[in-house]
Formats: sequence, structure tokens, C-alpha cells
Amino acid sequence: MGRLTFLLDPLVHAIGDHVRAGSALHADDTPVPVLDPGRGRTKTGRLWTLVRDERPWAGPEPPAAVYLYSPDRRGVRADAYAGFGRLYAPTTPQGDARLAEVARGAHARRKIYDIHPSTRSPAAAEALERIAELFAIEAEIRGATPTTRLEARRRHTVPRLAALKDHLEATLARISRKSKLAEAIRYATSRWEALSHPSPGTWAQLCAPRDYAQLAEGCACRADASANPSTTNCA
Repeated sequence: MGRLTFLLDPLVHAIGDHVRAGSALHADDTPVPVLDPGRGRTKTGRLWTLVRDERPWAGPEPPAAVYLYSPDRRGVRADAYAGFGRLYAPTTPQGDARLAEVARGAHARRKIYDIHPSTRSPAAAEALERIAELFAIEAEIRGATPTTRLEARRRHTVPRLAALKDHLEATLARISRKSKLAEAIRYATSRWEALSHPSPGTWAQLCAPRDYAQLAEGCACRADASANPSTTNCA
């Protein structure tokens, strides 16, 4: 095993360098049990998946994924975890940051979807339908040139995002601030700038980053307002 590790190490580093060189990086982590000698039990580590996939905007580079291990989440945060903001802190006198925050629309959608079966709220249903329209736009322009995609977002996505925000804020003003729906709405509205970022990673798909066994198959995800967001919904 040690010899195999030694032989594969250059390949792992080459794949990692290729993934991290992309302009957009998708990341997710999952807990894994790790042996903890001397304590008679296991501890929880984190297995990270870093993915570069430029096919949605017709990028020339091949998709790839690299897997990394860390003993915990300290120092690395993702999608609203504490400490995430440090990644986007300005690093130049002009106030520029090395990274731009791009939130996943699927996460905002899931918060609303999770409470919809129990509440049957018409406002939640309308929000899900509006979000489905955003995913549908991205599905339609997937693989198009950057110019085509940008024009489509300006023409179709921007006004729908504005309408969605108006709907969420109007709903928030009518319902109890302590309700589960209000909590779900605030999750989205408090991250609106990141959700409005013109990146394909925001509303491009319902697939979670952990579903990259589908990379080689060219998975394209449907924008289905009734779909369970915890499963991959691929055409």
C-alpha cells in the first residue's frame, strides 16, 4: 500500500492543481469515522470533494474531482458555516477579495421545500415555482457560450430574481417571524447578494457536489419544483 501511495502521489497532485486552477470551484464535505487509537472509539473526520466542471459555460478544460481529508472543519467553511466570511475578506488596498461568494440556490430552495409538506403554504409553493423557473433558465443555456449565457441571465434571470425577492419579503411581512417558513425565507434573503451572483454555480443545477459519480455521464439536472432536493434529479 505504501508503494502504491508513492506512485499515485504525483497524479493526485496533478489532478488537484488542475481542479484548483479553475475559475469556479465546487466543494462539499461528508463526515467519515476515523480510528482514534487509545480511546476505544472512532472520531469524526471530514472527506472533501473539490470539483472543477466548466461544461455548463462551454469551457475548454475537462471536468475533474479531487478528494481531500481533514480532521475537522476548522479553517475551512462552506455555505453559511461560521467563519466562511473570512474567505471573502478584502486583500488589496482597493478592497478587492481573492474569492467571490456564490451561494447555492439549491440550499435556499431546500429550506423552503423541507417545510412545505407540513404547512402546505401557498406562499412556499409559489416560491418553489419561482425558483424552478430559475433552474429551468440555467438548464436551457447549459453549454452555451459565456456571451449567450450572460445575455440570457440579464434578460430572464435578473427580473425573476427581483420578483422572487419581492415575493419572499412580502411573505415575511405577513407571517409570524418565529415560524419555520420565516426562518427559511430569512436564510435566503440574508444571503441575497451571494444568491444573485452571476455564476453558473448559483442556480445552474439541483445536483449536490457529492454526486460527481455522474461527471463522466454529463448529468443535466431538471428544475422540478416538486423534486426532493436530497436526491439527484437527472435527465
